[in-house]
Amino acid sequence: MSLVDWMKQSRERLIQRQGLKPVVFHHVPKCGGTSIGRALRKRYILSQVGLLVKPAFEMADTLYAKSEVEEAWPVVCDFREQFLVYQMHAGTRCVSAHIVFSRRAYDAFNQQYTFMTVLREPVARFLSHYHYTYAKRAGMSLASFLDTDEARNLGVRYVEYFHGMSERIDLFSSHALQQAQKNIECFDILGILEEPAHLVEDIEKVLGFTPKIGHDNKRQPVKSGGDKQAPPSPAEVEQIKKLCAPDIAIYQRALAINSSKRSS
Repeated sequence: MSLVDWMKQSRERLIQRQGLKPVVFHHVPKCGGTSIGRALRKRYILSQVGLLVKPAFEMADTLYAKSEVEEAWPVVCDFREQFLVYQMHAGTRCVSAHIVFSRRAYDAFNQQYTFMTVLREPVARFLSHYHYTYAKRAGMSLASFLDTDEARNLGVRYVEYFHGMSERIDLFSSHALQQAQKNIECFDILGILEEPAHLVEDIEKVLGFTPKIGHDNKRQPVKSGGDKQAPPSPAEVEQIKKLCAPDIAIYQRALAINSSKRSS
């Protein structure tokens, strides 16, 4: 037996000895997933994988000449779904990445893998994404941002991540929202960022260990002239709520699902 084969077999024995249940963590951006994903990967250190964001978009540009984010996004989503299914066929114990929910992957692997995600109150998630991408990088005011197509699309991010259909659909349609609400019922661990104790409890119950979740990738306040950025006005909050109405419906459904599980 070669040294390489011996090392492979030794690694596999260690993985089996750990007895960790295979898990897929669907990391929705700006929902605290960086810290959670890191905690999972540390626990599954011998058999885990993530997926870097930038190289996937560079791949879309190199192979398909899709240099704009909007053009590249469908290609990136397809690649991430293929990556997920490949890793599950390869037996990787922990896959943690910005991967949209795939009904095809779920139907094929829900008996072997635990499916997990974490949601955040949609207005807070919207503002976090705005501060991180549009205020910090582009210097755009919130008032200006709220009138853009990017803001409108940000309000259906949960619909985008959980509608589960392979074909391109209208994310603002009632059908897409209904599918997303239905699909979040599939998750074995449906975490809520605002309920960290319940999240840890669910991981302990389903995966059998207590995660050590830190506070990675925490946003620093954007400053202007030495002052912290002013909070959104009541009118701006109401506008954000209207933009996020589909995601708010999904979030409320998630709260109801968890409440029902804990009361049963």
